[in-house]
Amino acid sequence: MKEQNQNHKQYLVCGMGNPVLTDDAVGLFLVRDLEKKSENRIKKLADFIENHTGYMDLFDYFSLYRHILVVDSMESNTEKPGTLIICQPEEIQRFSSSGYMSVHGLNLPEIIALSKMLETSVLETCTIAGITVTECRQFGTDLSSDLKNCYPDLLCELTKFIENWLSTREKKSA
Repeated sequence: MKEQNQNHKQYLVCGMGNPVLTDDAVGLFLVRDLEKKSENRIKKLADFIENHTGYMDLFDYFSLYRHILVVDSMESNTEKPGTLIICQPEEIQRFSSSGYMSVHGLNLPEIIALSKMLETSVLETCTIAGITVTECRQFGTDLSSDLKNCYPDLLCELTKFIENWLSTREKKSA
């Protein structure tokens, strides 16, 4: 297993999505805004990135970060649009109406398993912050009115989650 560079941050917050598929871009928008509004203490602990291409690109980050939070849209027939669901990759099928195959291609649990099998990973935890949407395959560069209306609350809720996520991890490593 690769050793993590001591100067490298241990935490990554990754927004997933396609910027031209309406609500699929919600993860990108949220992570962009989270990085802007986060306190310096948070920015010293975590890197923030946007991923427009797919989960397979996260494979390279598994050798760099111990803890990853993936912020992504999640199609759901049971939850109202804009609901934040925090779960582990292996739990996603319980919440998502599209199973776990996403518009991003390969699925996250398989990529995590592959990185561990190849011993290229220092990853200890991967958490998903899924934002429920009813449709994320429609072309457009704006969020639906449903997500626009709840966006400020989502941003606040996700900010609180990240602060707790980081402080919990800091206490465990102390």
